[in-house]
Amino acid sequence: MKEVYANGWRSFKLIMDFQDYTNKERILKGILLPFVFIINAFLFIFTAMFYLIERLFANIFRIFIKLQSSLFQKRMLVSDGKKKLMTFLSVVIFILFLPFILIYYASMGLKTLGKILMKKLVFKMDFTRHYTVTDVYVFDDANVHTTHKVSGMMKDLNQSQALGQALESIMNEQNTQKNRRR
Repeated sequence: MKEVYANGWRSFKLIMDFQDYTNKERILKGILLPFVFIINAFLFIFTAMFYLIERLFANIFRIFIKLQSSLFQKRMLVSDGKKKLMTFLSVVIFILFLPFILIYYASMGLKTLGKILMKKLVFKMDFTRHYTVTDVYVFDDANVHTTHKVSGMMKDLNQSQALGQALESIMNEQNTQKNRRR
């Protein structure tokens, strides 16, 4: 997390860059800088807060995926009478975890919005246009300059293969039962 927040803090350094500016551009940027710093500070706090919330709720999301995949795997192995019970338990778990999942996805979306706005602010304050898209990265952006391997939802879905296989077998089982009835 320390590296992620350092990447977010990097936006201040990018905004303060006066390299290759003419005198008029320096004066204009100097006048705008206090206002831009306030806006960027607000965006940094906004994005940092939602990044923290996302990371906290990611653990709950992982528990939800683990529970659902284990229920679906058990459902494949039990008799027909208990399959309804496992499906009911799966729905109950989904309902219990729904507020946490919604908070997780909302914080992920708001964090992404904050990152986009921070990048746009950096590009707007780059009067000489010497930054490229790969030069500007904030927070948990995947970039060659970071050692942070995978972040966000992709890291949280490490149990998704088991969940997908269980759902696929349930769908195949239902199709087989429909074909028998015909």
